[in-house]
Amino acid sequence: MTRNVIAVLLVLGLATVGAAQMAGNYTIDPAQKPSSLNFQTFGAAITSLQANGISAPVKISVATTVYRETVIINSGVKGASATNQVTFVAPGAQPLIRPNGTDGLVINGPCSYINFENLKFQGASKYALWLNGASSLGRIQWLTFKKCNFEVGATTSTTRSAARFEYPWDCYFQDCVFRGGGYTVYSQQQARLYYERCEFDGKSQASYVISPWNNNDSDNSYINCFFHSCGASGRLVYFNWSQYGCTLWNNTFIANTSQEAIFLGSCCAWTRCTSFRNNIVINQGTGPCVEFGGSASALDYNDADYNCYWATKHTNVVQLENSTSGPLKVWQNRIKNKVFTIVSGGGTSYDDNSIQADPKLVSMVSPYDIHLQGVSPCLDLIDTTKVKWIQGSWVTVPNPHPYIPTSVTDDFEGQPRGTLVDCGADEVGMQIVASGTPSPGGTVLLNLSASADAGLPYQVGSSLGQGPIPIGTRQLDLSPDAMLQLSVTGLAPNIFVNYANKLDASGVAVAKLVIPNIAALKGTRIYSAFLTLKPSAPFGIES
Repeated sequence: MTRNVIAVLLVLGLATVGAAQMAGNYTIDPAQKPSSLNFQTFGAAITSLQANGISAPVKISVATTVYRETVIINSGVKGASATNQVTFVAPGAQPLIRPNGTDGLVINGPCSYINFENLKFQGASKYALWLNGASSLGRIQWLTFKKCNFEVGATTSTTRSAARFEYPWDCYFQDCVFRGGGYTVYSQQQARLYYERCEFDGKSQASYVISPWNNNDSDNSYINCFFHSCGASGRLVYFNWSQYGCTLWNNTFIANTSQEAIFLGSCCAWTRCTSFRNNIVINQGTGPCVEFGGSASALDYNDADYNCYWATKHTNVVQLENSTSGPLKVWQNRIKNKVFTIVSGGGTSYDDNSIQADPKLVSMVSPYDIHLQGVSPCLDLIDTTKVKWIQGSWVTVPNPHPYIPTSVTDDFEGQPRGTLVDCGADEVGMQIVASGTPSPGGTVLLNLSASADAGLPYQVGSSLGQGPIPIGTRQLDLSPDAMLQLSVTGLAPNIFVNYANKLDASGVAVAKLVIPNIAALKGTRIYSAFLTLKPSAPFGIES
């Protein structure tokens, strides 16, 4: 009898040792047999994660195919931390997850330190993404989503959303797309969520494309994003009920609605610590661009400037709730005449340097192209020495926050911003910085930069005239004359040096303009521009 008891204890001990915590690399691939390193479904991988926990970072590579399942994570993964995180990533083409239930990806709190990259959730009848961290379940924190698509059908129903958030904190969305639903993205109690280079598409039916509610000092950031296609009487952005302390910088908004494109707060959303800068706001419907809520009589700690407003069928680009403030100048004069109480300590600009003008996007109709044309008034609109990032002491967990930046350094395609920043989500990524001696007998170095076009051929042109010459939807800001012809044909190689070549691996090159030592040239204005060439691009011109 004693020997039998000892044998049972040894077997149990061996079984316990065999249930090791997960660590390292795994796969989800239905085409492969299930094993300790391969799962055929998301459900099987999550079951293993939650049963065993993790002892080190875990990377689960997802094969490109169609998965017919609802992905559900309850109560997180044991052992997950800032150091040991779980990442689901598709290294190849984006796989499609089509739910067999009402929702696509459901995360029930408490849950933290799980990452998702390059996945598409489509076909849910309710929510494509549901972060459910209601107080009875526990907080959802420190999740990241990169290059993920969340899509539901077009509808006016508020019970369907591309994403529904309840009590998520400190989550990061980069290069994600949210499409469809009556509330495309709806949130309750979201705090310190950072959206970078994301697209929000209401599919021309949504009541609200984004609708953040509650949480007082929310401190959410929307940077380099594109919002478009609410319903004919909907709104792109609807901030309400204590959703303040938020930053909206360098976004592009295109609406076709009888309502205002953006509504900033009936309760507290606008009246505390909101920064609304460097945005392009277009309403091609009969409504205005922006409306500030009824509590905006006291504009405390806010900051709004360097925006471009364009309402094609409405004279009031900016107005107060239920009022007719009129064109931008009327709004600016109200501020200057101190119609409102402006509490000291926050921003000092209230659209002082904003403009009311057609931003000259490549296409303001579907399929949209939010790149700026060469004649856009939004080019170099922003002097970064004059702008201010509103990030107050309320960002305390931690401060500085690892997701929320202190400046905007790139655009919606990841191209770097210049010293003079373009308004909206697009930064025209090409520039010439001249240096040297701009006088007869001197040499001017033309430092060319187009980081997104590294390795492509380029052509520089210099002219004594003034532009522009249209090339498709692009512009070369030179007018034809003898000097331009010489510079682009290479007939004066000792004057126009390295005017045609290839950009290096960083997208950089240097051309030289050797100015002849002719006294009569003193006082002459010389204009220079350059373009990059790619056979597959429109008109053979890449940028």
